[in-house]
Amino acid sequence: MGNAITPASTMSLVILDLFWSSEINSALVNTRAWAVQERFLAPRVLHFGRRQLIWECREKDAAEMYPKGLPPNLSRLPDARFKSFDQTILMEQTGGFNFPKIPMKLGICCGSGLLRRNYMRCGLTFPNDKLIACSGMAKMMKQILNDEYVAGMWRKYLEAELLWAVLSSGTSSRPAEYRAPSWSWASVDGDIHPQRRWVRNPPIIVKDIHLDYKTDDVTGEISGGWLRVLGVLKRTKLTRKTWITRRRDVRYWHMSLEGIDVTDLGLEDSPDPKIHVSLDVDQEDFEQESSQDLLFSMCAKPPSENKTIMYLLLFKLVSREKATFRRIGIAHAFDETVKNHILSIERGVEEPQLPCIEYRDGLHSIYVI
Repeated sequence: MGNAITPASTMSLVILDLFWSSEINSALVNTRAWAVQERFLAPRVLHFGRRQLIWECREKDAAEMYPKGLPPNLSRLPDARFKSFDQTILMEQTGGFNFPKIPMKLGICCGSGLLRRNYMRCGLTFPNDKLIACSGMAKMMKQILNDEYVAGMWRKYLEAELLWAVLSSGTSSRPAEYRAPSWSWASVDGDIHPQRRWVRNPPIIVKDIHLDYKTDDVTGEISGGWLRVLGVLKRTKLTRKTWITRRRDVRYWHMSLEGIDVTDLGLEDSPDPKIHVSLDVDQEDFEQESSQDLLFSMCAKPPSENKTIMYLLLFKLVSREKATFRRIGIAHAFDETVKNHILSIERGVEEPQLPCIEYRDGLHSIYVI
């Protein structure tokens, strides 16, 4: 008998048709911010795509190739179910929230984070329309959440919503004309990622809010405002450095808190820093701010027992006498050694002398405009 023929090995493949992203989200009309609001508020929408007609409503997304509705592998994608507040869909799209333990309204709030993410990626002919162009969506969400709308965010979960980040500060900017306080994502033009995670026992507390509006509409244009925040304030320094390799030069921000280095780069393995600074608007250096002790930070989300990322809000001092600051960015600490290092920095005896309205029980009260 001849040699037996061995069957070739097999491999299972899953092929995803990402037509929804190309036909809907990348369609020219849906790259405009006003169109996002109209698409969201309309009970049902019929899209005339390049290849087929596509149906979208609050109960179902469908297309000519999927007339009974999108298959599960497509409906779970963040680009799909744009108009849905279904609990299961939200859980899948927000990274596995355990909704039986978390109120459904929080899930809807996270869904509004996905909505804002779609909105933030879109363009406006007149940048100052940023809050006006989503006011209709805000009014609808306000009724569902029964919550206070705060410059594009929600009061009940504001400590978590403050943790938005600019994905590429090199392409972001702040408008010449005032549009929103620095702590609101609406104050920045760029690719912004809203915070969707729930923060249990946040180390910062928003004690008070004040906003000035141009009209009687609290979802419309803003002329001024501030937050009063309670947290642990730390002197901060940011220094631009470059790690040179044979392949490329990697620029990064070196960070210190109270004069202690917290940037554990691990350069022997990778040029990627273990703490990442994301500025709201990029700048070349902070030499002047550092020399005048104008940079500060507050831990806004500590690492939890399941080893999540630590977040620090970055501020620039505006008035020492009035304890007033502006947000300039956010820092993310990934490495366990770095996070423990940050937590180990003890409060010094001079901390009450830091610029604050009040210092009590180891916490500083400051204004952020």
